[in-house]
Amino acid sequence: MDEKILIIEDDAMLQELLYNKLKNGGFNVYKADSAEKGVLVLEKTKIDLILLDLLLPGISGEQFLNEIKKNKLYKKIPVIVLTVKGDDANIHNCLESLGADEYVMKNKADLNEILLLVKNILHINSTDHK
Repeated sequence: MDEKILIIEDDAMLQELLYNKLKNGGFNVYKADSAEKGVLVLEKTKIDLILLDLLLPGISGEQFLNEIKKNKLYKKIPVIVLTVKGDDANIHNCLESLGADEYVMKNKADLNEILLLVKNILHINSTDHK
């Protein structure tokens, strides 16, 4: 697989678990511990999917998502939100208003399910663009 995944997560342990799972799943994986660092990766690399934490230092995940979905260079990149924020209003905001593709609760997240979700979204995205 040549797909490039960007993980924007400030929890170093979770970031490393996700990195290893996706790397072992055959993906090229990039890491950032803030939205600002995530932007730097996006500027240098053609990313195929983003795993995004909402609670980040500095620019929040919501602000980051809002900005990339308004940017013609990045708006088609699928985004999976990973968060502890599970209220209905927040879920609706991310999926409906901000354009996230999926919303996964960290406390319910299973690494195998996340890997499967990433593969499914990338597969759907690749068939949509053919």
